[in-house]
Amino acid sequence: MGQTRGTATWATNVGNEKGQVLMCVMTCAEGIGLGPMIAGLVDRYDRAGQPPPQVMYVDRDCCGDSLLRKLFYAWPNMIMRLDIWHFMRRFSLGCSTDAHILYPVFMSRLSKAIFEWSAEDLDMLREAKRLELITRHVTDPTRDDIVRWLTKTELATYCRRRTRGTEETTRLIGKHCVAC
Repeated sequence: MGQTRGTATWATNVGNEKGQVLMCVMTCAEGIGLGPMIAGLVDRYDRAGQPPPQVMYVDRDCCGDSLLRKLFYAWPNMIMRLDIWHFMRRFSLGCSTDAHILYPVFMSRLSKAIFEWSAEDLDMLREAKRLELITRHVTDPTRDDIVRWLTKTELATYCRRRTRGTEETTRLIGKHCVAC
């Protein structure tokens, strides 16, 4: 396999609910190659006196008695779930391919069905944009004016996104699928 044979080709990152990376490990293979990383992670939680995570989001092997589940034997009550990005990708594969002309539209609408902007963050951003427009001599900007001038970059920079919740997400995905 050439000069790279046996070198680290897989990157596994462990993050927390705040998006912070707790650990990053390079391995030569997935699966059993993650054993030392998992043992180290469990040990770090034990030494810190912290309870194990309640949920772990993974890119695969979330169902049944997978090798990954077996490697986390020290945390038997931890729930494994498929992370949202891999869920969206798998969902879309059942409907289309990424080469289809409407794939970006489909994925955008699927994302909107699953995620919402934090209302508090959005309110603060709208107020900041309103004040910015006033300094640019736009007198008394309307809500529509403010929304029209908000950029995707500003939304992504200043507003958190979160999932809507099971019932609302299920309803919106169903509505999205019927519309397609």
